[in-house]
Parts: sequence; C-alpha cells; structure tokens
Amino acid sequence: MKKVLALVLALAMVLSLSTAFAATITVSNANEDESYDVYKIFDAVINGSAVSYTINSSSPVWDLVKGTQNETTGVWTNSTYGLAFTPTVSNASVYVVDGSAMTDAKAADLAAYLKTNIASISTAKVGTIDKITTSLTTGEGYYFVDSTMGSLCALATEDTAQEIREKNTPPSLEKKDSDAADGPWGKTTDVQIGDTVYFQLTITDGTGTDKELILTDTMPDSLTFDPDDNDITVAATGITDSDYAITYPTGVSFQINFTPTFMASLDASDTIVVTFSAILNEKAVVGTATENEAEITYSNQHDTDTADVNTHKVELLKYDGADSNKAPLAGAIFELRNNGTVVKLVKESANTYHVATAAEIAAASTVKAYTGVAADDAEINTDDVVSNFITVDGSNIVIEGVDDSVTTYAFVETKAPLGFNPLTEAKTFTAAADNTTVVEAENNSGTTLPSTGGIGTTIFYVSGLIMVLGASIILISRRRADAK
Repeated sequence: MKKVLALVLALAMVLSLSTAFAATITVSNANEDESYDVYKIFDAVINGSAVSYTINSSSPVWDLVKGTQNETTGVWTNSTYGLAFTPTVSNASVYVVDGSAMTDAKAADLAAYLKTNIASISTAKVGTIDKITTSLTTGEGYYFVDSTMGSLCALATEDTAQEIREKNTPPSLEKKDSDAADGPWGKTTDVQIGDTVYFQLTITDGTGTDKELILTDTMPDSLTFDPDDNDITVAATGITDSDYAITYPTGVSFQINFTPTFMASLDASDTIVVTFSAILNEKAVVGTATENEAEITYSNQHDTDTADVNTHKVELLKYDGADSNKAPLAGAIFELRNNGTVVKLVKESANTYHVATAAEIAAASTVKAYTGVAADDAEINTDDVVSNFITVDGSNIVIEGVDDSVTTYAFVETKAPLGFNPLTEAKTFTAAADNTTVVEAENNSGTTLPSTGGIGTTIFYVSGLIMVLGASIILISRRRADAK
C-alpha cells in the first residue's frame, strides 16, 4: 500500500473529486501488449468549474465504498476514503457524493482498494485503452484506470482531457557465468569439456510490480543440467520458500514462478539472485560459443539475457629433427596431463580427440591405452575413451575441449617412434583463445655407438694377414739369397 501511495502521489495520477477534467482519457507511454481498463465509479454532471457526483445503489461499486449509515439521516459515511453519500429526495437509490474530505492520500488508498477488488466491479468497465488506441472517450464521470502492468491505478474526473502517464516499469534480467561457484561473474567464461559452469541470474524489480513473475532457463545440448543433482539457490530480501516454486516443464531446463504477493513486496531496484550450475559436455564446438539463455515474463512483458561458455583446442606436431619440412612423424605415444594428472580423451578420428566427460568415462567399459604394438593399437576405435594417443603420418594431433586459462597443461611422450630417442622433458603449453596453438615436439634418431666386448672374427683376419705378409717376406729373402 505504501508503494502504491508513493507511486500514485509521485506521478500525480490520483486526482481529487473536486477537480474537473475532460471527456477523453488518454494513456501516454503505454507499454506494448499491455492494456488499461477504465471503470466508471461515479456519475458526474459538470458545468464549468462546478461538478456534481452521484452514485446509484445498484452500482457494482456501491458496496465497496458506501461505508456505514446513519439511520437517522440516511447518510452513508466512509471515513477511510473521505466520502459521504446523501440520498436524493427524488430517488432514494441515488446518492449525492461528497468528496470534500478526500485527500490525495485517501484517493490513493481508494484506487489501491478498487484494484484489489477489480473482479467485483467488472460490470462497471466502460472500455479499454492500449498502445494502439491510446485513448477512450467516456463522457462525464469519475473513473478508475487499471493497468495490466501492475500497481498503476488512477482516479480521474472527465471534462475536456485527462492524461495518465504509464510509469510502471517491468523487471529486468541479467545473466552471467563463471568457472567458480563464487565468481567472479562475467558474460563469458572458458572451461575444459567436463568442467562445471556456474550461472548467476539477477532480476531487478521495476516500478509498481504486483503480478506473478516467471523465470525460465533453457540450456543447449552442449550443457548438461541434471535437476536431481543441481542445487538451484534463490536469494532476495525477505524471501521464503512459499514465495516461489521451481518446476521442470518440457522444453526448458527449469522454471521459477514468483508469487504476486512477493513481487508486490519488492521495491523498485530490489533484486532476486538465482544461481545454478551445468556441465559443458562433448557436444561443445570449438570456436563457437555455447549460449545459455534465460527469460523473465511479467504480465505481457519479456526480457531475455544470455551468457556464453567457450572451450578451445590445441594441436601437437611431432616431427623428425632431421626433416627440415617438419613433416608429422607417426608412432609416438603421448599423454595429455593437467598439473601432472592424465586427462582422459575420447577418440573422434585418427588425428582428433576431445577431452572426456565424467559421463563418457563412466559409460566406457574400459579406458584403453596405446602401446605401440600394432595388434593392441588396432583395438582402439572411434568413440573409445583412451588415456593416451598416438601420432600419425600426414597430420597434427588435435585435442579439443581444453581451457585457455589453464597454465598447467603438458604433452608427455611415453614412447618414441622406433629408432628415435624419447623426449626428456614434457612439452608444456597454454591454449590460445583463438585456437591457433600448435605445440612442436622434435624427435631425433640416435647415433651408432662403438662396439665393445668379444673380439669376434677380426683377430683371425688380422692374424692371417700377418702370416701372409711374413711368408711373402721370407720367400723373397730366400730367392735373393739363391741368386747370389
């Protein structure tokens, strides 16, 4: 009631009975898809500045405003709203209305009272104004104007022109997300596939709201939301469990309905904060933001907002150090590690993998691993969950679903290609937000080392050669001696 009073007074929408206006009521600043119903409260006869009001006891408004009767005089008095009703001599069912005791505050109270009893005065409705028609010609009288937007209500006496300005404003919505339950909150967050994303919805109340507000959130296929394993929290000043209800209708992830009574208790700029979480799954597309949309509906007004989730990719180029063209080298086995922990992957093709979600790991019969043995490696197929990967000829290895904010990623070679020395250090990296990161890993073949140990057949060849040389020297020496 205080809010209604402040609103009506501040916007000068409530007019005393002694004020004369026009035969046309106009609503300015009307909201799209909203309507403004006009109800006749009293009849009026206007002559210049003079105005006379009457009400018939058959009027649907009579029982709401008549107050108590003085049995001696027959006058009805309603001190709450500053009204008195005196029966006319010519017709005892028609009463002259005295509003001299009605103040602006009492008029505001009357307007609010009529609004809460709108169903009982439905037959007093004389027409509707909307954004298209904008005005209604009604004839002389004292009228109550009710808005579908909320607490806007006005009492007006018609004479020449009465303008009522729509000052109600609908609530607004802002959606943010984070990779941590306590923020910091932003419009975009970057995570690894399988990570939890936290969302924060902030509803800011408008002016004069007193109807139900509905919040819905709809998540794309790339976000996994489990109602049975998700704690949706709702925070607002004075809110209780009875002020809202959470449901899970078909077509949306969840819906929260806030009661009209609770919405009426809020002041303009008061906030309702809703938090929940979801998991980025394997359907996330690198380079395309996963967009999560929320919407609020109040009366016929809607507001939507989105928050984006991104994930990224990295490539590994394994090559022979002796090859100046750095052609991809097959047969090297690597693990992707994050802070020393092996990150499990799902094989999408010979050269492409994505980070596995907990659900994919749980669904797998076993987590497979490349060994470098052809028979073993042939058992690894597309969609298998693996703990490592093997490089191939002709293309880099692509790992999708990494977080560009993680600085502890590393490729660790666990087996080098045949004839090549294994790497002695991990290849650490941070994925670039533009998905252009290529980690290079150079392998070099070893040099042939000198042989040691057994002498083999070498000594026999050497000995035979010495003997042949010795025999030749003796033979030559003897011939020379015989010649002499």
